[in-house]
Amino acid sequence: MNNVTFRAFSVDRDRDMICAFLRDTKESVGDIVEDHAADCEHYIKAVLSTQKRDNAFCVVVCEDNSAIGFVDIFAMKSKPGVGFMRFIYLIPECRGRSHGKLLLDYSISVLKEYDCRVIVLDVSRNNNKAIQFYKNHGWEFTGKEQGCHLQMKKEI
Repeated sequence: MNNVTFRAFSVDRDRDMICAFLRDTKESVGDIVEDHAADCEHYIKAVLSTQKRDNAFCVVVCEDNSAIGFVDIFAMKSKPGVGFMRFIYLIPECRGRSHGKLLLDYSISVLKEYDCRVIVLDVSRNNNKAIQFYKNHGWEFTGKEQGCHLQMKKEI
C-alpha cells in the first residue's frame, strides 16, 4: 500500500467523481434509480450539510494523490454517542488490499473525537461483499430494516 491520505470533499473538484461512486454502488447491488442526476444532487446536498459541521466527516481518500475512495460519516445529533456511516466507497481495483480497513479506522478515529461509542450503517441486503466485509471487521446486524437495507452496528 502506497501513500494513502484523506482530504476534505470539495464540491467543485469532487462532485462528478462522488456521483459516479454513488451510481456504481447502487448499480452493483441492483438499486434502481429513475433519475441519477437528481439522486446525486440530493446526496451532494446532504454531504455539504454534513460537511458544515466538520470537514473530517466527508473526505476523499487518495493514494499517491489519486482519488481511490470516499468516506461520509457523522455524529448523530439526535442520538448522542452514536455515529452514522452514510457512505464508504473504494474503487474496485483497491478492494481486498486492506484499504477498506483504513477507511474504517479513519471513521472510528473521527467519530471517537465526537464521543461516539457506536457506529451504525445501512447496507443493501444485495451487497454480499460489503456485508461480509463489515462482519469480518466486527459489525453485527441490529435487526432493523428499511426497504432493501439492513442496519449494522459496531461498538467502538
